[in-house]
Amino acid sequence: MLVVTSFLLVWATHFRLALRRGFLVEGGTFLVLLILVSGYIFQDWSGSSIAHQALIYLIFPFAIWAALRLEQMGAVTAVLVVSGIAIWGTVHGSGPFSGVSLNDSLMLLQTFTGVVALTSLTLAASASER
Repeated sequence: MLVVTSFLLVWATHFRLALRRGFLVEGGTFLVLLILVSGYIFQDWSGSSIAHQALIYLIFPFAIWAALRLEQMGAVTAVLVVSGIAIWGTVHGSGPFSGVSLNDSLMLLQTFTGVVALTSLTLAASASER
């Protein structure tokens, strides 16, 4: 509910802002980079080392970028994209949460998604209020 509902509500009310050229260029660049980084983190790995576990922190600069530069629309989009790729990777047994049982993997994934969403949405609310 935190991911999908916030995405639908923000995009339904702020859609006209997305039509600005500067927003489209920066948003498109951001989206491509976010998909590449998220795909790299949650791709199939042949083992879960400490370095692989630490890769999930690469998402946070993108969450901060989305929240501060692209405000609410960027933040909810980033959360949706990261959550979707993370869910897909975890369910298919790849990524940093795949070293344990499926139930434990999904609990770790839920915590990760919640932290990314809370960080992004709080910063975006602060940026748009400013």
